[in-house]
Amino acid sequence: MTSRAPAYRSSLPPGRDGFFQLVRAEFTKLRSVRRWLIVLAAAGVVSIALSLLASNSGPGNNQADAALTGPGGGAVTDRFRYVHQPLTGDGEIIARVVSLKGKGPTGPDDGPATVSWAKAGVLIKDDTKPGSPYAALMATHGHGVRLQWDFTEDQAGSGSAAAGRWLKLVRKGSTLTGYESADGTSWQRVGEAKVTGLPRTAQIGLFVASPDRYSLNRAFGTVSEGTGPSLATGVFDQVKLNGSTPPDSSWSGRLVGQLPTPPAPVGQDERKEGDEQAAEQQMKDLEGSDSRSGGRITVTGSGDIAPDTFGGGDNLGQSLAGSWVALMAFAALGALFVTSEYKRGMIRTTLTASPRRGRVLLAKALVIGGVSFAVALPATAAGFSWAQARMRDSGWVPPVYQHFSLNEGAGLRAVLGTAALLALVAVLAMAAGALLRRSAGAVTGVIVLMLLPLILGSALPLDLIQWIFRLTPAAAFSVQQGTPHYEQLERPCMPENSCYPLPTYGGLGVLAAWTAIVLALAVWRLRRKDA
Repeated sequence: MTSRAPAYRSSLPPGRDGFFQLVRAEFTKLRSVRRWLIVLAAAGVVSIALSLLASNSGPGNNQADAALTGPGGGAVTDRFRYVHQPLTGDGEIIARVVSLKGKGPTGPDDGPATVSWAKAGVLIKDDTKPGSPYAALMATHGHGVRLQWDFTEDQAGSGSAAAGRWLKLVRKGSTLTGYESADGTSWQRVGEAKVTGLPRTAQIGLFVASPDRYSLNRAFGTVSEGTGPSLATGVFDQVKLNGSTPPDSSWSGRLVGQLPTPPAPVGQDERKEGDEQAAEQQMKDLEGSDSRSGGRITVTGSGDIAPDTFGGGDNLGQSLAGSWVALMAFAALGALFVTSEYKRGMIRTTLTASPRRGRVLLAKALVIGGVSFAVALPATAAGFSWAQARMRDSGWVPPVYQHFSLNEGAGLRAVLGTAALLALVAVLAMAAGALLRRSAGAVTGVIVLMLLPLILGSALPLDLIQWIFRLTPAAAFSVQQGTPHYEQLERPCMPENSCYPLPTYGGLGVLAAWTAIVLALAVWRLRRKDA
């Protein structure tokens, strides 16, 4: 029979193992090894250099000069059919949406006739100028009743179907309150919007919009997206306008915004009979129409009232691109910080000085995490600031691209979060090294978990890759996303576009959970066997 040798226990009396002394001893180990300090310096330099390299070129599809700007300064889409008249001061509009239907597929595929975000409702707007402040209460085809204002704000009401839904929008100063009802008698409050800059005399009325259809084809290394216009028709009745209006005012219908650019004509040899007439008819259809008959108002429209986040890329994530490579250096340092002691047998000396093994690993984690954060933070901040300045000079400018600052908001969050990400990677690699007791396996495992999902972003089915970014440590890259993503825009959230399924700090929490679990397993193994 064979028996397992008992764990090593020195006959020497244990040294002082107060936690402060442990942390100090581990820090002394770290700063006394020159090559580890070189790795730390190299990680900082690489982070800065690669962030600058990623910001070296201008955007290939920048439309900043032509982009429409909303009240908040960002790029917006503002195109819909509007039947309106002026309202001075406070007042309200009430209408019932009799029906909302699409007018047949005109997009890149044979999808349903009515797109899910087709909308019909009541709206009050600064004027009919695109991009001006507004508030709208709408019934949508697939998302129930919504109160939306100033393009970026959205409040969900009930999930009721559009047909037969009563809508009421009340103005009191700059406050707009939306109500919905199934019978026009019992009203349910949807929400309240504060619309700054709304003049005393504004335009109020009915609108219909139908966003572009969207298609997505994903293959390894490539993502192909397509869009095509759609149309919807909304029928209203029981329309009531209460408030001060000009004595001679009446409903006036018009297209708000500009029609999309028509497709370029094909060559003479490829042109088919009727193509030009079909293109002209399509543009006429997209302009929309409205008519009034027997107490009903019928409105046909296309387009959308929403933020436009698809004209450019995420310049926040791009200015932090150096962290992708820097994390390899931090992972290598974290693993070596513990595996080098196993390789030389020094782990027994460490455990003689401090028999409380869990506290040994905790002290190592605190030191490697703290030092990594202290190095990563200034390097990330410097790389981010210089990269943002270079990108602005190269054409990455509002409203298509946001301006991020190190002093506040998303820029500060991303820099602090990236430094925390790199520190957690170092601790995770240290814990993996203590668990596996091999540098190569620990470093490889951590790098694969962090970077492989980014590489496979466009190769796997979208649902699968989104679950991977919920469950693996790579979820922590969500702290770098800068482009806001809105529920009222029907575009998929793709990691290759710097869109992650978890909130910014939620992904960092996933990495922290992985680190805690691996560290707990390492403590469990260390208590069972020294080496």
